[in-house]
Amino acid sequence: MPKAIKVTQIIENFFVYLMILAGLVFCVFPMYYTITTGLKGPFDTYSFPPKWVPFADFIPMPVGWDNTLFGGKFFGLVTGVPLAPEVIRSTINTVIVAMSSSFIAMTLGCLAAYSLTRFKFQKISNDTISFYALSQWFLPAAAAIIPYFLIMRTLGLLDTLLGLVIVHSVGNTPFVIWLMKEYFAEMPVEVEESALVDGCNYLDAFIRIVLPLSTPGLAVVFLFCFILSWNEFFYALILGYTNVRMMSVFLAGSVGRTGTFWYDLCALATISMIPPMITGFLIQKWIVRGLTFGAVKG
Repeated sequence: MPKAIKVTQIIENFFVYLMILAGLVFCVFPMYYTITTGLKGPFDTYSFPPKWVPFADFIPMPVGWDNTLFGGKFFGLVTGVPLAPEVIRSTINTVIVAMSSSFIAMTLGCLAAYSLTRFKFQKISNDTISFYALSQWFLPAAAAIIPYFLIMRTLGLLDTLLGLVIVHSVGNTPFVIWLMKEYFAEMPVEVEESALVDGCNYLDAFIRIVLPLSTPGLAVVFLFCFILSWNEFFYALILGYTNVRMMSVFLAGSVGRTGTFWYDLCALATISMIPPMITGFLIQKWIVRGLTFGAVKG
């Protein structure tokens, strides 16, 4: 009987690991194919059967140096002319907008979420306020683009970084409110009450007690806001069309009339993946804690 149980357990583990491997391949393969395609030349990109390893024909003698990582695609995109300045400018614009809007949304959203979990309002319930805030998150971008366009034109913020930062901050704040509200609700109130007894006000208790204890949740929500802002296309296309080109718009504009140059487009897509991946690696310690928070309750 124990042997039968052991064999059954081995079979179950085999299928579990097989499903995990299949899911990993399903998630990682698009990234691998994008990176390898960005390293290929025009002929290797459209070759059949496809070449899964870039510049494999150039090992060990780098005859096709123009198609390799150092001598070709990425080096040319970063240092070449005239494509490189626009790539660098678009990347910097996107980083500025994503970082700034995420910090602003985190600041406003955390304050609002803390207020909704610790205070009661007389005229309207906290759940109603939370629902109204979340409803702005579900608002289609096409329904809000005309008011945003008119407001930004009146304020002189069309095609500026500040205008995009404001719009992205407004869009991400309801998302922060909804997630952090549930996170703050799980925290024990006694810790804050002890700080209030020691002479702190609510703002001091929030800054000195609540925020340090909420670091994992803050990291997860910040990363989500950063990715949402980084991938946003519609507002970036309408409100930042000429002087302020975001990376998503630049990628879409890489498709020409004569067709799609997949090797250049994949190289640009690989460059656009670098900042979000760096951000995720820097805060991965808090991301794991934030995603597992509340998973096991006694």
